[in-house]
Amino acid sequence: MKLFFLRWVSNSIALMLTAFFLSSGIWFESWQACLAGALVLGLLNAFVRPVLLFLTLPLNILTLGLFTIFLNAAIFFSVGYIIEDVMIRNYSWAIAGSLMFSVFSTALSWLFHERRQFNVRFHLWRL
Repeated sequence: MKLFFLRWVSNSIALMLTAFFLSSGIWFESWQACLAGALVLGLLNAFVRPVLLFLTLPLNILTLGLFTIFLNAAIFFSVGYIIEDVMIRNYSWAIAGSLMFSVFSTALSWLFHERRQFNVRFHLWRL
């Protein structure tokens, strides 16, 4: 549960940074809208994105994975429709916002999240 809240807060910060740097295309009415937008974006990425990636797999293979950028932007753009206090001007701002959000989210998750320790032991047996 602690990890969920940590990811939610870090995604909210990433969404705030994205809106700050792309302020003419992405903005929020309040900080509550930013928290709700980060929650909806996380839920869409967790549940809807894998299904859409599977359904568009042939197109993704044909474009060598570049279609994933447009799929991520569509998910990012749909947050503006679900949460009415989150405004995204048009689809090109959604593409830029999804790319910038992924950079900020990756950087913040690398900084704040707990890292798993992999304990690998090799045993050399003598015969």
